[in-house]
Amino acid sequence: MSNDGAVDLLVIGRFTDSACVSATAIGGQVMQTITGIVLGISTGGTVVIGQFIGADKKEAAGRAVGNLTALFVVIAAGLTVVMILLARPVTYIMQTPEEAVEYTVKYVTICSFGIPFIVGYNGVSGVFSGFGDSRTPLYFVALACAINIG
Repeated sequence: MSNDGAVDLLVIGRFTDSACVSATAIGGQVMQTITGIVLGISTGGTVVIGQFIGADKKEAAGRAVGNLTALFVVIAAGLTVVMILLARPVTYIMQTPEEAVEYTVKYVTICSFGIPFIVGYNGVSGVFSGFGDSRTPLYFVALACAINIG
């Protein structure tokens, strides 16, 4: 489970009942799956950009950045809409206990509004990593964690 999901579970577990904890855990797994898919695509983009930079093909690297950006815009918009519309069916696919269904639908729906940020971070991270800069993505993660904890 991601750090975001762990923080959510910590807060939910202290102030609500077991149905809400179950909803958060199930919804967190759904969002973790989405993050994993986006991370895989981002890693592929990092490799392509890194290869072009290593071969001193800056123009091709620029095209790869543009293509990755366009792909992530489409993914962010499409996946956000799909997940908001399919929050309930996804909840049932996850075999959510009946008492946690409504909470899970709400949690997945709310988290789905964050998909553009998940996709955006991974896209930016992939580009910076492709250019050999691993510090800037670390700063983004630190900021995101601080915001989530706040």
